[in-house]
Amino acid sequence: AFSLYPRSVVDQTQLNVVSNKLSDMTIRITVDGVEWQKHEYKAIKNAVFNYDLTHLPKGRIIVEAFMDGISRFKGRINKK
Repeated sequence: AFSLYPRSVVDQTQLNVVSNKLSDMTIRITVDGVEWQKHEYKAIKNAVFNYDLTHLPKGRIIVEAFMDGISRFKGRINKK
């Protein structure tokens, strides 16, 4: 399970991950189809991640989570 908060951001967002097994996870943060950030983690099961978005342009931002290479979550947030 994934949750992304807040959905309307100024500078930061938080991703909560709850899984029933250990997995390698990749997070891609894109704006208008352009990748701005990529984060890779090993052996994630339950965790909270904070992301600084201050350098990203205003608009719609996509946060996508891949678990063991498979897309498991795609959330949209808006930067003011």
